[in-house]
Amino acid sequence: MENKIGEGIYAEFGSMFSLVGCQAIRTKNIKKLTDKQREALLGLEEPHEVTIAWLENSDGLLRLRSLVDRGRWRFMDGEGVITTIPSRYAHVRQAVDGVAIVVMGGFGPASNLYKEGLIDTKGNELTPIKYDSIGFFKDGVAEVRIGRERGVINNKGELVEPLTAKPNRSTRSQFVVDGEAAERVYNIFKESHFANNHNALGFNTQIEFDYADGILRVEEHTDAISLVAELLCFFVGYDNLYYLTEYYEDGEVLDCELHDEEGIYFVCPPKTEWEKQQEEKLTKRADEVGGDIPF
Repeated sequence: MENKIGEGIYAEFGSMFSLVGCQAIRTKNIKKLTDKQREALLGLEEPHEVTIAWLENSDGLLRLRSLVDRGRWRFMDGEGVITTIPSRYAHVRQAVDGVAIVVMGGFGPASNLYKEGLIDTKGNELTPIKYDSIGFFKDGVAEVRIGRERGVINNKGELVEPLTAKPNRSTRSQFVVDGEAAERVYNIFKESHFANNHNALGFNTQIEFDYADGILRVEEHTDAISLVAELLCFFVGYDNLYYLTEYYEDGEVLDCELHDEEGIYFVCPPKTEWEKQQEEKLTKRADEVGGDIPF
């Protein structure tokens, strides 16, 4: 459903719409742009792809990407003030906690130059563009990785925990999207740059997807931050997808996370070896003291 900008633009948290000739694709009436943002968007000389973040700590910023110059990224605050980001970045992620992750070197193993760095919302670089991956910011900090070394940076770009060699960590995630969004997201995925090359993103990430009977299923193996989780939250919202994620360390499952309360697609997997060991220790301790251990 299309809606003229002059009558108000609405977009779902985690959705994207493209401005073409003062028209926008309307999704759900959850978030309304401010009058100043709408006025500023009308004043743009070329159509833009506009992203409204779903994250609470996104500072209310819109992320804009020109549909004419695909390398031109901008941020817009609630007052409609636009900041243009230097065009040397291949990708600029949505800002959170006052910073945004940027990518240089393109995507995929064809270019071993893929690196991530950090800028503030004015486009100033806060770190060298040197990290293999930067995690999501929470409470002003995020994990960073270079090879097998991991550390923690704050939203000033400072290392608050130095890079040190740590066990190999990876995740295996299965995602399911059903309902009217499934086919729409599948059509986006099959046109993406990893459709025919499941390792096209580099940084040891493999993604496979399948659509049948109105259900989209995606499986992802990665030793970096989940890209699929970010994409699906972006396109359908967190509450509109199901997932089961297993967390590995040196090949052993240590933990898991489930988002499917009714067990429609996933059920809790068997306990991890670590959980079994802890349970055995508690049971042994209970036998030693002659009864149950109170919790």
